[in-house]
Amino acid sequence: MPYRKVGVDLGICGPHHISVSDEAGQLVRPPLAVGTSAKEFDRIYEHALVDAAEGTQLKIIFEPTALIWLPFAIYSRAKGHQLHRVKTQQLHDLREFYQRYRKTDRLDSKAGAKMPDETLEELYWPHRDYWALDRTTQQHEKLTEHLQREKARLESLIEGIMPGATKAFGQPFCQPARIIYEHLANPFAIAQLGREGLEQFINQHCREQITAQKLEAIWHCAQNACELYQHGHDVVDFEQFGREIKRYYRHLVAIEALLAEVEDEVQLYYQRVHPSKNIETIYGIGKNLGPVFVAVIKDPNRFRHASQIKSFIGMIPKLDESSGSDKKGLPITKAGPPRARRAGYLASDVARRWDPQLAKIYYDAMVFKGHNHVKAVCMLINHMYMRALRVLKDDRPYVLRDLEGHPISPEAARQFIQEHLTVPEDIRRQRRNKKRIQEKLHRRRRKNRK
Repeated sequence: MPYRKVGVDLGICGPHHISVSDEAGQLVRPPLAVGTSAKEFDRIYEHALVDAAEGTQLKIIFEPTALIWLPFAIYSRAKGHQLHRVKTQQLHDLREFYQRYRKTDRLDSKAGAKMPDETLEELYWPHRDYWALDRTTQQHEKLTEHLQREKARLESLIEGIMPGATKAFGQPFCQPARIIYEHLANPFAIAQLGREGLEQFINQHCREQITAQKLEAIWHCAQNACELYQHGHDVVDFEQFGREIKRYYRHLVAIEALLAEVEDEVQLYYQRVHPSKNIETIYGIGKNLGPVFVAVIKDPNRFRHASQIKSFIGMIPKLDESSGSDKKGLPITKAGPPRARRAGYLASDVARRWDPQLAKIYYDAMVFKGHNHVKAVCMLINHMYMRALRVLKDDRPYVLRDLEGHPISPEAARQFIQEHLTVPEDIRRQRRNKKRIQEKLHRRRRKNRK
């Protein structure tokens, strides 16, 4: 059946630019710019099919830009057109082929229309619950990162105004510390209250009585800060400093409330798409990483082979082959979502302590192949995703197995790893030698250049 390719460069605020080519990649229609509405999208289809043979289909090719691709893709799908997404890097490379030092919307749409068929990837439409889980887990990760930055900022500020305060608190965000952040982030205000007044104030706002040791440590920090800053009132407005810390603390509390709200939503969609939660039976994937693995994989049946999941998450090396030989030691593609690799790394670092088969891979990588800890753990990520894919496809609990493939209890597996697959400390120290690692990488790069 004949078809035409429609390259679309989506604009977030501006118009969308359209180029149309035939099966051979030759442009057959003049460029077109349209807005974001059903009427404007209909103009695209009419424009692309002018003078086309009866029964000609449209292959719409676009790069997912922000979220503006969503209304266009849903409307085009409803009209029965084929939707293909193209990878940003591939589109960039083809655009540079046409015009190296120039980037225009029209050129982007032209590059999309001329993309070879073998590079096109049909747009995958997950069930809405999978997509909702994907977006909520993404938001959860972003809020978590934001929360960690705000905590680091608060710790830095309180250490600047009251040196040693975080150590005095024991835990930087325990209940007494939070009271200081919100009400008493000023050493002179604490000194004005006095030691007994400070104890009374904290106990009034705390669910539990503050210990004498912690109270003494906080009081000592305030006294020390007052001594250090007694001649600094002409430079620092300490009341303003306290209000600034209070505002940052309230921002942190707001983020924590949002994070709790998102966590509830994550669990809601996680329960809908994977009610058995069998994925959590894989050691290293618990209740926190389980939703992330399910959100990344989505429908497990879309992967026909376990090897496809490796390419999807980008944990396969690049290929550079010439004259029948290929280079070794090339970096991984990192083609998939970064959070998939991050979740895989966190899960793998735990799983290697419980799963003998993974522990064996980690042990060999550290002891015999000379890899450092990070690289050895990265070698396990593909294995974690292949295990997760199989558990999701079969919807059954994961069973630990020994090196011969026989089922083994967690206690026996743990003991076996400790006795036979624990990397000696002297080898770990050698692998941490950054100078040695850099020299090894330098030798490898020189070899690849040859």
